[in-house]
Amino acid sequence: MSPRWLVLTLGVLLLGSALVGVAVRVVSLERAELEHESAWLSLSALAKRPDATRVSARLTSVRLHPGEQAIFELCAQDALADRAWLDAFDIVVWRPESQKLELKVPLDAAHLALVKRSSERACLPLGGGSVTSEGSYAVDVVWAGKPPPSGLVGRVPLRARVLAKSALGVRDGVLIACAALGALLCVLSAFAPGVVTLAKSRHTVLWALGGCAGSLAVAALVLRVPVPGSIGGLLRGVVIAVLEGAVALVCARYLFRSARAGLGLHAPAQWKVRWLMIAALTALVLRPVAHWAMRVVPETGQAPVEAFVSWPSGALAFAALGMIVPLAEELFFRGFVFGALSPLGVRTASVGALVLFASAHAQQLWGNWGALLSVTLTGAALTALRAWSGSTLISAIAHLLFNLSLWSDSFRA
Repeated sequence: MSPRWLVLTLGVLLLGSALVGVAVRVVSLERAELEHESAWLSLSALAKRPDATRVSARLTSVRLHPGEQAIFELCAQDALADRAWLDAFDIVVWRPESQKLELKVPLDAAHLALVKRSSERACLPLGGGSVTSEGSYAVDVVWAGKPPPSGLVGRVPLRARVLAKSALGVRDGVLIACAALGALLCVLSAFAPGVVTLAKSRHTVLWALGGCAGSLAVAALVLRVPVPGSIGGLLRGVVIAVLEGAVALVCARYLFRSARAGLGLHAPAQWKVRWLMIAALTALVLRPVAHWAMRVVPETGQAPVEAFVSWPSGALAFAALGMIVPLAEELFFRGFVFGALSPLGVRTASVGALVLFASAHAQQLWGNWGALLSVTLTGAALTALRAWSGSTLISAIAHLLFNLSLWSDSFRA
């Protein structure tokens, strides 16, 4: 076996093993995650339940486990802006089994200033932290020393919301690092000299557009496959990545005189070590640019991917996909699409690859315009690397290192 095939085999085995480990860990995290919401009930109704007392009413009770990060929240079908709410009651979180008080939040002016409002409801963050003891945690409304809730306060439906999740740690970071190393070895296995090859015909725009349209259509169908949760997102992402890579490789066999050269799967013609350094530097520069774009451009809604990564299981699955995606997307957009458009000129090929790359991400990031701008700027930098170096491998290395740096913050112990 040649050294190149040995490196490729090692990379595939390492990447595959890491993905299996991530899948097992995602399932474990998902089973432990809790998103509990009590029923909407007014204080008048809660005060009539058997677990109510003269001075308190129970919103909900949940069982939590040591090591979990818990967050408590009180929501109301009201803006909580009327003066009637001021000092109307306290919200307490306590453990009935040990009679230990965990949180006490009065409805004073300071806390009401923290209320988050929407057109349908208002929610007050109560606080939270790391769970130290297993047991039942109750969320009660208490009005000791105050008049019983009446009028507006007694009529408005309330709801308690409890989120509990385990934090990502070192072992999760090791899994992602192994996946990244495996992907990097796969890329470096192709780092050998090659000759740039144009497409067989100048009439290749239809190949690029047709391949993109077909892939996006199939990807849209895959995204609708009813596999719930973070593990479903991981599986769908892997299928889409395999689909992009397969379309690029199959189309390249018919479109280019040499599939490998047409896709740019070779080392740059010169300055090989310098281009590797440039790829690493590009990834380093893109990270603050991405943070800047997401900070300065306002959102008009929550993008689907934001909800996905808000839980540790989703964040881990998304980080793992971030190690696979550079292989598939670079092969497809900077390899196949760029190569198919190259007979029309480098500038046209670059613009076409960038536009299609940004369009493919728009569905995931719609509403989070900062993230969409970040993806577009990243795509522009990666496409420039592909055009200047003549190698898709250079843009793939930069893409991989950028994704790894972007998600490293999620895996601090």
